[in-house]
Amino acid sequence: MKALKYFSYLILGLFVVFVLIGQLFGKLLYTNKITINKPVEKSWSVLTDRSKMGNWVKNFKSIELLNGDQSTKYKLIVVNGGEEYEIIETLIESVTNEIYTIKWENDVLVNKAIYQFFF
Repeated sequence: MKALKYFSYLILGLFVVFVLIGQLFGKLLYTNKITINKPVEKSWSVLTDRSKMGNWVKNFKSIELLNGDQSTKYKLIVVNGGEEYEIIETLIESVTNEIYTIKWENDVLVNKAIYQFFF
């Protein structure tokens, strides 16, 4: 009976540790920098052209506008491992040829991407 009691304490302790780790280190932040040997205007037009999204979003299947404004909220469908996933993309900030910030969200993902263009 003592062994079961100590085993229960061990499981409870591990659970508490994992919850605390998730609370303390729940966010993942990374930076990626690439250089594109093209004019900023060309890179901007590719990034913001929804018809070319399949060229740079891995496993892209489709995109659908969710509101009347042509640039604020979309539903993306991507396929991974044979399963389709729906992602809601919201435009946060857009300054032509300078910065483009979007947020992707679904049940398991919250991702904020900031694209900055330097001359």
